[in-house]
Formats: sequence, structure tokens, C-alpha cells
Amino acid sequence: MAKVVCHTQTGTQPHPLIILKNINMIVKDQDIPVKRYQLDMMSGELVEKPLKQLFLRGPIPLNWLSMASALPGKTLNLAIGLWWLKGMSNNNEFKLTKKALEVLNVSRDASYDALKRLEAAGLIKVRRSKGSRPTVTIVEVPVLGLS
Repeated sequence: MAKVVCHTQTGTQPHPLIILKNINMIVKDQDIPVKRYQLDMMSGELVEKPLKQLFLRGPIPLNWLSMASALPGKTLNLAIGLWWLKGMSNNNEFKLTKKALEVLNVSRDASYDALKRLEAAGLIKVRRSKGSRPTVTIVEVPVLGLS
């Protein structure tokens, strides 16, 4: 049981203002509302900055997506998330993040299955380390001719 005493100094004796018991002060960062501001060059004042939308960075090969879409479950959701992460990292090798799974509604268990399916289909390579997020490399697939 935690006991917090807030006081001000009056003379030489501390004066207790508040005594609180059983304080749970743990707050997740996501639960704290954040406002972003930018400087308005015309008025010189800070104005609230609108949040940017998430986006996919292309090009994303349609034949790769087509192969992924033929696989069952949440595989296509995860595949889109992998391309999003690749675009964000500017690298062909990147770690799978919890945020990507949450944004695309893929559970942790479904992500394991989808990674195995994509790997078996030859669309990705996965390096797994115990206690660490999987590191994914997207594999280029041959270009399909359009008829």
C-alpha cells in the first residue's frame, strides 16, 4: 500500500495537504491524448496540426498480391501489412510490428500461421529468434504476362 503526502512548507513545520492511499498511477502511452501543433507562418501562432493518414508505399507487384490473396485466413491482411512495413523501413528486411498487426486486424496467432503460409508459397523469407519479433524479407516473384 502506497502512501503519498503532499505538503507545503509553512515556517519550519510541513503542512500536509492531501494524504492518498492505494494510488494506481500507471497509464499507457496510448491512453494519453496528444495534440500536435505546427507554426502558422502567416499569423506566427501555433495551430493544431491534423493527423496524417496511414498509406501504402508502392509499387507493390500485383502478381505478388495475387499469390498472397489465394492463401487462406488472414494471410492477405498480413501481406498488406508486410508491404506497409517495407515501405516504412525503406529496406527489404524489417521486423514485424504489433502496430501493423493491430491496424490490419490480425491476431498474434493468425500472424504466425500467415507467415508460415507466405513463406511456404515462396513470397517471403522469415528469420525467427527466440524472444524477438520475426525479421521478414519480401521475395521478388517472376512477372506474369498480361494477356
